[in-house]
Amino acid sequence: LSISVSAVDDVTFYVTSNKDICHPGETVDISVELGHVENMGGLEFYVKVPEGLTVIQSTVSIPDGLTEIIDSDGEIVIPQSANSFKWSYSAKNDGYTGADRITILSFTCKLADDISFGEKTITLMVETYFDNDSLDEIPYIVESCTISIQKQHICVYDQKIANEKYIKTAGTCKEGAVYFYSCKCGEIGEETFNGEMSPEKHTGGTRIENAVPNDCKKDGYTGDIYCNGCDKKLSNGEILNVTGEHKDADNDGLCDVCTVSIKFTEPSNNVLIFVLILMAVALSCGVIIYFRVFKH
Repeated sequence: LSISVSAVDDVTFYVTSNKDICHPGETVDISVELGHVENMGGLEFYVKVPEGLTVIQSTVSIPDGLTEIIDSDGEIVIPQSANSFKWSYSAKNDGYTGADRITILSFTCKLADDISFGEKTITLMVETYFDNDSLDEIPYIVESCTISIQKQHICVYDQKIANEKYIKTAGTCKEGAVYFYSCKCGEIGEETFNGEMSPEKHTGGTRIENAVPNDCKKDGYTGDIYCNGCDKKLSNGEILNVTGEHKDADNDGLCDVCTVSIKFTEPSNNVLIFVLILMAVALSCGVIIYFRVFKH
């Protein structure tokens, strides 16, 4: 079956994979895409898969609606092992013109357990490709897909790398950071190792030491602030100036701190009533009562 395409520039076929690196026994998904094309009349190509890779027949497919999109005159021939994996199409009327890349085939390959290591290339062999009107062969480019077959990596978690990627617990002023061991490939393990402390990251809250209250006789001090985690002094306190206020907790008219004489506070109503009654009783008995007044 012939194939035609008309284009301003060379038409490009793209063969792509979902993996750049594969290991024996794994699978890899392959797609074939068609780039910008004008007036494509027919196309026929074979899928070329290297030794050690096997196309999984049940995965070979074309997108839904592709037959109508590219104006096929019949069912697109889908690659099968029986037809040496040939894809073919011919236009019904106007051919196909498209500016965007479209997927025309996808399939999955299984890598053999004993596949040789190294690079493997999956490509196309175009049989014919021509214009819908003139039937002239059109130049094309095939961008093949290359995957690297490598030995299956078994992680060994013996790397001690102290950075954010592998951190389990950040370091503080009291305890060192904890990191996970890692593999050379970057995979994170489960075992851990200890790193350095971070003196600037204080933990456990703070406390105040050396605080001294101020009063009417002497200055005070707000106290120094210490970290509870590492006992480091974080900041100095400040001086509290003399208050100028006297305290008389025992109500003897003298300041409890400096013993200066101070005036009493205004008596309550109950006290005044008591004093008046006392004076009345005293007068009725001819008793003279003396009151001592304290001044500040």
